[in-house]
Amino acid sequence: MDDGRKFQRLLILGMHRSGTSAMARILGEAGLRLSPDEHLMPAADSNPDGHFEDLRLVAANDIILSGAGANWFTPPDPARMSGWDSVQRRCAEALDREEVEVLKDPRLCLTLPCWGVFFPPATTLIINIVRDPIAVASSLERRDGFALSFGQLLWSIYVRSQFEVSKMYPSITVLQSDLRNSQEQVVAAIHAAWESGLKRSTAFQATRNTQVEKLISEERGAHHYQMEFAEETWRSILTFVQNPSRPVHFSDKYAADFYRTTEYIGNLWQIATETRGALVEATTQLEELRMQLG
Repeated sequence: MDDGRKFQRLLILGMHRSGTSAMARILGEAGLRLSPDEHLMPAADSNPDGHFEDLRLVAANDIILSGAGANWFTPPDPARMSGWDSVQRRCAEALDREEVEVLKDPRLCLTLPCWGVFFPPATTLIINIVRDPIAVASSLERRDGFALSFGQLLWSIYVRSQFEVSKMYPSITVLQSDLRNSQEQVVAAIHAAWESGLKRSTAFQATRNTQVEKLISEERGAHHYQMEFAEETWRSILTFVQNPSRPVHFSDKYAADFYRTTEYIGNLWQIATETRGALVEATTQLEELRMQLG
């Protein structure tokens, strides 16, 4: 993929339900090369337009998380993660052969450090897309049945990791609301960085002159319950969007409990899901038996 351009690959990072699929679709429509259709995750009720995630990348990331005893909704402590070189190498080589330019998987917020040799900072541009934690938690509640508090906790872990792992990369932070309301300008800013290069972290400027309090009000809509740790992080991100010279600040006040809490709650949710599945299967079998007996 060496055509003289500084960047060879664009990675979209963002928490689940934050607009990463829309970003990938829009960049694909703008001319950047996505993975072949046969390797893309199919559409679903929760994403009727498609996920635009390469199934090989998702599988590799799931293997990395599983190796740390985790999954996407029970994120591991970063110190427990390590790469699976053979799996990642096969995936990266396939992506190189197909000259894939845009990759998206929310799990990259957690696993990107394991991909460093395959996605080097010198030739990789990061797009950090971020959405209000209440909106994300509400979407997870509808799709997965997660409590709003657990959704905000997951959001906080993903976003914290997202900005931490992208520190070594040139990056552009985009609010999901700006992608929705200023799509053409967002694409133009990303295209300019993609073609000419970018040496630092910056943010899309559509909301640069908007007060943080107004942004919070507009993003939140009818939702008002926001947990303190999520509120602090969200305010810091909005401040960064206003002024990229001020880095995003993450309070360490809650960090020690994040991973223990998600592991505990996530495991309970997994048990409940498996139990519900077993009950559904047993009910189906009983109904079939009743019909056989007349």
